[in-house]
Amino acid sequence: ALPEPPQLQAPTLLEVGAAANARQNLNVTVAATGDVLTAAAATAGIGDNRMAGSKKSLWEPRHLPVGFPVPVLELSPAAVPEGTEVTVTCRAGVAEPPAVRLQLRDADGGVLAEGPQSPLELRLVARREDDGQRFGCRASLAIGDDVVTKERDARLAVLYMPEMSASDCPGNRTWLRGTREALSCRATGNPQPTVVCGRNGVTVGTGEAQLVTRSRAGTYLCNATNALGTRSRLVTVRVECEWCHRLPPRPPRRAHPD
Repeated sequence: ALPEPPQLQAPTLLEVGAAANARQNLNVTVAATGDVLTAAAATAGIGDNRMAGSKKSLWEPRHLPVGFPVPVLELSPAAVPEGTEVTVTCRAGVAEPPAVRLQLRDADGGVLAEGPQSPLELRLVARREDDGQRFGCRASLAIGDDVVTKERDARLAVLYMPEMSASDCPGNRTWLRGTREALSCRATGNPQPTVVCGRNGVTVGTGEAQLVTRSRAGTYLCNATNALGTRSRLVTVRVECEWCHRLPPRPPRRAHPD
């Protein structure tokens, strides 16, 4: 009896110029003629080694049309101050595209705009919370019963001034004398701001904890600065003595008679 016909496993669609691997399920001979692969399997009779028969399997790919590159996604401008209008454009990657359907998508895959026309455009006013938002442009091409898709994405950068909240830079702090504390302040902003604190015109370190002494008590000015400007916050530090609270109260002074 002849074995099962050999089976070739390979992509049904290939882009012009692309390479793909083909696999077979038997020890067969594979020949290539142009775009056609032929797999031939043969069996031999038992005992006299005579050829009993052969089976062949053909595989012929369907090529994608020339001119179906990755779509183009443009954010204009790509980095904007908050409150500025941004245009998001999704278009085919060639001047005369085939019958491609485009989709402009958000980071969660939601469709913001779609249609066969190129380009698709979306206008929005950039908000601070839009910083880092990803947009996607998907091009789909139907070939027979198959659909081929290509995608490109881009991220929006929203620029905004520094902000220092009360939790990131508390305005009132009480430190115990003899402990180690850092005058830490954090700020948000895009570009990422630099925070500098000082007192009486002298800059003080804000990263590393230092020994708390009476001299560290006072009011500090902390500035957060990036390319868009500076925001300031006052920080008041009180230094207390822990062991001072445990001392017994002093007795009242006795009045001396004249």
